[in-house]
Amino acid sequence: MLFAPIALFAGALSAISMLGAQLNPFVEGQMSLTDLGGNTPIFNSSQQYIPGDTPTVEYAHLRLAGPVSSSAAGLYITNFQSKAPSSLSICTAPNPADKFDVTIDEGSQVLYSGTLSDLASEHNSPQTLLPISGGVLKPGQTATIKLSVGLDVSADNPYMGCSVSASLAWYAAQ
Repeated sequence: MLFAPIALFAGALSAISMLGAQLNPFVEGQMSLTDLGGNTPIFNSSQQYIPGDTPTVEYAHLRLAGPVSSSAAGLYITNFQSKAPSSLSICTAPNPADKFDVTIDEGSQVLYSGTLSDLASEHNSPQTLLPISGGVLKPGQTATIKLSVGLDVSADNPYMGCSVSASLAWYAAQ
């Protein structure tokens, strides 16, 4: 399992930045799932999100190593906080993650399109993971996942100073 924590912060003008930590290789039995992006952050804190602006796009490149195909492969959200303790006192929105629009694609296939809040609610464990590559990765196969995050145009002043955090967990089982 690979983890990529993300922290979202709404600052002045409802701008939001997203910070991702490095991925760590996952090994189970005779297979391993590795980030081919050089173990670098998926998102960083220099990215600003403004309501209705063009979404920020990042990619995760994952490769399965080992002699057998996975029986399950996908991602899910852990450590989700729709309104993190780091939110400023000016944040009055009850559920800031409801305004983060997330799209997850693999090639031309849209795997998910909705809010970060809904993604965390629907896909929050290996049992409810969002499948990648049809749920099966073959030995040596690389999956390229496109992650797009934007702030909904309706995110107004109550969202300023809000902080949201979550971790993306990449999962493959033998």
